[in-house]
Amino acid sequence: MKLTYPPYFEPKLIEEIEGSKFLSAEKGFTLLNTGEDIFGIPLVISGKLLLVSEDESGKQLLLYEINPGESCILSITASLNHKPSEARAILSEDSEMIILDSRAVKDWVNKYEGFRKFIFELYQKRLSDLLHLVDAISFKNIDSRLEEYLHQKADKNLEINRTHQQIADSLGTAREVISRLLKEMENKKLIKLTRGKIILIH
Repeated sequence: MKLTYPPYFEPKLIEEIEGSKFLSAEKGFTLLNTGEDIFGIPLVISGKLLLVSEDESGKQLLLYEINPGESCILSITASLNHKPSEARAILSEDSEMIILDSRAVKDWVNKYEGFRKFIFELYQKRLSDLLHLVDAISFKNIDSRLEEYLHQKADKNLEINRTHQQIADSLGTAREVISRLLKEMENKKLIKLTRGKIILIH
């Protein structure tokens, strides 16, 4: 699959990007762990990458998703400042990506206006994602957050292909809490539960 570049990318920049390393990996692959030094920055071609924060007990909180055509602004920022990763990057789907050399990224920031615009747009999008996350955690109870999450993730058939544990990790709570709330929603005939899948009814 070929990556669609932003229209403002300079031809020379695209040429340099396409000379970077290609990576294909399966769902569940950990691209980067918290505390690791960053030598390569992902630019997703297909699939999806999740950036999660972990506490000492292993409990996870989803910070944001990285979709095709996007990169990881936290990795870029950490790399430019010679800092280790502050989050863990995991593939939620089988994915293909270009791994940009961190030294080249620093050079592109200085050389290409198109790349600087790309980074600014990533900043804006991720800041918005994080503000929504803070709002959800601070002002909404878990019931409302779960219902909103299900409607956001449902496909055109009103199906959500997520396990209870994956939903719990995304919402920063325990699997048992999610399982209980989903069962309550099923009893109210709002959803139908099947193995590895949730179907919206209402």
